[in-house]
Amino acid sequence: YFGLAPELVHGIHMAPITPATLLIRPRAFVKEEWDKFFSNGKANVDGGWRSVLYANLAIVDAKASYGFF
Repeated sequence: YFGLAPELVHGIHMAPITPATLLIRPRAFVKEEWDKFFSNGKANVDGGWRSVLYANLAIVDAKASYGFF
């Protein structure tokens, strides 16, 4: 819709990050998505989407997410 970069395509479905996020984004899905699209430095994108990606990562790896912030 507004770009084809993975952080745009996936990030728009992560927002907004709320307590309900845990109910609609299962841990297994978040881990698979992170491993496939954002691991190994691929989450180090420009712009505000990086914070959305790392907030989403907190579902499966709170320490790594906290380290970003």
